[in-house]
Amino acid sequence: GVSTSAGHVARANDRARDEGLAGQVRFEQADALRLPFRAESFDAAMAIESFIHLPRAAAYRQAHRVLRPGGMLVVEDNYTAGPLSTQSAPLAAALRQLTALSPILRLGQHLEWVCAARLELVEITDITRNVARSWPAVMQRVLDNRQEVTARYGADAIDACQSLTDGLARHAVPRYMIMTVRRPGLGSDRW
Repeated sequence: GVSTSAGHVARANDRARDEGLAGQVRFEQADALRLPFRAESFDAAMAIESFIHLPRAAAYRQAHRVLRPGGMLVVEDNYTAGPLSTQSAPLAAALRQLTALSPILRLGQHLEWVCAARLELVEITDITRNVARSWPAVMQRVLDNRQEVTARYGADAIDACQSLTDGLARHAVPRYMIMTVRRPGLGSDRW
């Protein structure tokens, strides 16, 4: 696994060691757009909660580089099915600002970048309803840390977060998907 956060990497390696998996997995601090692995190193990869923070075209090109022919990539990402409404556009803008998201793209743009990176689509599954159920948990975490949140972001932060999470859940903005793509080539049919 890779992360730009040294703390995330240290915790992941500690957890792997604690679970007796240190010899089977490893985590490195690295830039996902300049992975420190040679070309065609992996049979499969997952990008969960990562491409949403990256320039997708470059991320898909990097995935193509490190996947072996026939290799699979599973990406969790957000998207929009069409233009955002006057109600949902401010919610999407607030979410992007709060979480440092890359632009929320139309599904067609994702597919254009997949094709431009010489990857082929295997499957897309919309998981918006599943993600919408997580917004109350996000809000509960904010409430559990009320003092720290208020100290860091101000007295209005709790109400603003409640309004945002309620709106995101109610309007299903953005939509979320799990997309599986494959690097074409030898062995593509083995999956």
